[in-house]
Amino acid sequence: MEMKVQEITVSLGRKEKRKILDSVSFDVREGEFLSLLGASGAGKSTLLKVIAGITVQDSGAIIFDGQAIDDLAPHRRNIGFVFQDTRLFPNMNVEENVAFPCKMAGMSRKKRLDHARHLLECVQLAGFGERQVTSLSGGQQQRIALARALAAQPRVLLLDEPFSGLDEDLRDDMRSLLLRLHRDFGTTTIMVTHDAVEALEMSDRIVYISKGCVLQDGSPPELYAQPQTKEVAACFGDCSTLEGTVRDGVFSVAGLELAAESIADGAAVAVIRYQAVSLRKAAKEGDREPSQEGMAAYQATRKPLHIRCSVYRGDIHLARVDVEGQTLTVPSSSSFGPGMAVDVIVDAEGCFIYSL
Repeated sequence: MEMKVQEITVSLGRKEKRKILDSVSFDVREGEFLSLLGASGAGKSTLLKVIAGITVQDSGAIIFDGQAIDDLAPHRRNIGFVFQDTRLFPNMNVEENVAFPCKMAGMSRKKRLDHARHLLECVQLAGFGERQVTSLSGGQQQRIALARALAAQPRVLLLDEPFSGLDEDLRDDMRSLLLRLHRDFGTTTIMVTHDAVEALEMSDRIVYISKGCVLQDGSPPELYAQPQTKEVAACFGDCSTLEGTVRDGVFSVAGLELAAESIADGAAVAVIRYQAVSLRKAAKEGDREPSQEGMAAYQATRKPLHIRCSVYRGDIHLARVDVEGQTLTVPSSSSFGPGMAVDVIVDAEGCFIYSL
């Protein structure tokens, strides 16, 4: 099933209307796993509710296989929805919860319970059918919610941060399970997440949303390696953000200079990923290396910078380098003492410059 989100706008509030979504558009291809990535409050969950028919948009359309479905009630859209809080029915046992969408579709009791038991096997909970949902762990309840969402063979599966309440080990297990189910069932899937690593690992495509608008739409490698805004660049792992100026294709602040060939002259900001920068003890003035233009990694300091402090993190130290009152954080296998003069080596592939 192919889906189109077309110019969706949603405003909330009675006296003072506030736009939650502002002309959001993107396509979802058949069988695709798409993640809606962005910070909390960006409008991602509201968009899922619009697709499901729970929230009515001010304008725009949701289109399934060429037909607008905006006039269809939520229960007629054939959408599976997994919420953060599972929303299982406490008065039903496990298999009755899973079979509930089939019951609503008019399937006979025997067929729907047989189908529920099959889905429980798919989510690795065979034999759990007669248990009460209140007796299950958080991870088990999420598996039940996922099985229930798939029970009626939905046209599209919506997941609203389904693993946010689980610890990291369980999150990894659930990611693996969800990817296997996606491969086996082939259901078009849209997942909301604020976890960039989760989006990279699981998605065919990522739509990054900020303040109700789409900032970037592309494959995981595209967003990671070619982020179009500083917000997108900064979301993929730890990074430092430095403000400076660009002149003649060079970004500069204090003694730090970075290549910025396509950036217009003026105020700018650099986003530098931790893994793209390293330090060494500052060279003597006469021994300083020239700029290595065209090289992936090059010395970025034209004069020494100084260590503010160094933080121990077990297998690494995080050196905090003072850059005219701003902070450049650099991971290192060894500790650099406060006040030590250092040179900065930057890998251009992990450094992004944007005009302000």
